[in-house]
Amino acid sequence: MITGSISLMNGISFADSPKTGMQAIAEKYYQEQKECAGFDNAEKYAEADAACQKALATANQLTDSLYDDERLFAYHFVSHVAYKLNRGTEALEDAREEIKFVGDATPLRNVVISRLDLARAYDLSGQPTEAEAEYQNAEKRLAAWKQESQGYEKVDDQERKKSRAEDFARATTAIREGHVNVLCKLHRDAEADALEKAAKD
Repeated sequence: MITGSISLMNGISFADSPKTGMQAIAEKYYQEQKECAGFDNAEKYAEADAACQKALATANQLTDSLYDDERLFAYHFVSHVAYKLNRGTEALEDAREEIKFVGDATPLRNVVISRLDLARAYDLSGQPTEAEAEYQNAEKRLAAWKQESQGYEKVDDQERKKSRAEDFARATTAIREGHVNVLCKLHRDAEADALEKAAKD
């Protein structure tokens, strides 16, 4: 089992809410989500549990598709907190809701996070075969994200390049470690060894 926080989520930021009739709800959500993310990033999962559930309840009032990213983030955090608190069934239910908000316009970074959430939740809930399939999905999205990121190399400043490289490295490690763990549970040790060897090459 992977330990420690998925620091990928540390880079999530919450933009100002659009000027719509739902502005008051959106502004309430952004404040609640910042509190949720703060507890989660600090690995204070008991506090994050209540805060993230509160943010999710508000996010679910944002029914316009304009707010799909907000709902994706809200489900991401409740799924991750449930995972950290060893509540596999709950983590899986929330990850399945999270993945519903992944669409063609979703940034690949967020797609990778969502697929990783689902893979981990399947693993924690005792479904290694489903988890292994999701880790494969995450690896495919990770490769696409890396390819996309290379297109920004010439225009990004050094700080942005460093941040993206750190994000990618953390995602790569989390996915590889989780995938190896699941392959071992499935008694596919040769594949697990090959995956670890490829990472070192």
